[in-house]
Amino acid sequence: MIKNFNEWYIDVNLAPQEGQIEKRLECIADYAKSVDANDICNLVNLYYGLTTDKEDLESFASVFIEKDPSFSSRYTKELSLLAGATLLEISTENIDYSSFAELLTLTTSFYKKPSSALRALEQIIKRFNIDRIAIREKNFTDDTLDFDKANLKTVATTINKPSWDATSAQNLIHVLGECVDYLDVLCNRLNTMQKMQSAYEEDSQLLWWMMSDWSTTLNQPFKEIEKINGCLLVAYEAACFVSNYPGPYAMEGVIRKVVNACKGRTQNIEFTKLITEINPTLKKMIASKAKLFPSIEQLPITYAILCADNAADITEWYPKYCRTVSVDENIEKNTCEKYAWQMYLECLALSCFETLSK
Repeated sequence: MIKNFNEWYIDVNLAPQEGQIEKRLECIADYAKSVDANDICNLVNLYYGLTTDKEDLESFASVFIEKDPSFSSRYTKELSLLAGATLLEISTENIDYSSFAELLTLTTSFYKKPSSALRALEQIIKRFNIDRIAIREKNFTDDTLDFDKANLKTVATTINKPSWDATSAQNLIHVLGECVDYLDVLCNRLNTMQKMQSAYEEDSQLLWWMMSDWSTTLNQPFKEIEKINGCLLVAYEAACFVSNYPGPYAMEGVIRKVVNACKGRTQNIEFTKLITEINPTLKKMIASKAKLFPSIEQLPITYAILCADNAADITEWYPKYCRTVSVDENIEKNTCEKYAWQMYLECLALSCFETLSK
């Protein structure tokens, strides 16, 4: 349940009627349990005020109309707020889709502000960090059971008895129940250990890559690659090591270290210059990875790379890009480290979507 949800309405100057807050929260909780990846893409569009298909907009509005017939899909400000609240609910309660919701919310924030409910973005960022830490923490539950091996002998003895009575059947059912309970705990422990082992292997590979300062894509040291060319490459390669979403907690530091190993001094770089000077090999790999993504404008660097592909110059692709993503043509300059972090998040979002689609 979202705390202080009534204050979200105050922030955007909306005054819900008595009982409406509770109804909205019930609808959000129910909807968040059954979403898929495409639903999350639509929610992000609604939250940030990006272009949304009328059918998708009305479909989300119908979730609330069912419990409140007075609600309408024309309430765009409240729909944005509710979309943000739903994304937060997914990130908190839906274990299968939480990482994807977090990643897409973050990637879109690179160049857009939410249409309403900034609190949702702030809390999703906090949740993102909590989830990154939790992957590396031991999370064994307290459901340890002491299994008595004598139970197996009891099963064998009972089965081999020449005659059965009601007591024999009850004893067998009781013992088998204990065996099932123990196996459940054992399976949960094994699953947890597999996840932890996978995370540790991921950490080991990232550490090796970071210390080597070597580009596995171009097969050359990063110190020979200019920062403007290397920052997106660093991000792509770092993301390739991650399969436990939403990734390790300390990745900002890892990416910063490897970017700083590249040639050249740290400075703010024009967004368009970053895109036009991307390495051709990297461009092909990103384009291949992004070709099936349903809402590419939520990945602003990836989308710019696709728009600029085969364009003669900036004037051929950049104005159209800005119109599509609904921003002016003055996307602020950023450091190579910030571009790299954004590209890393976008690559993770693409990989996460691919995993969910299998």
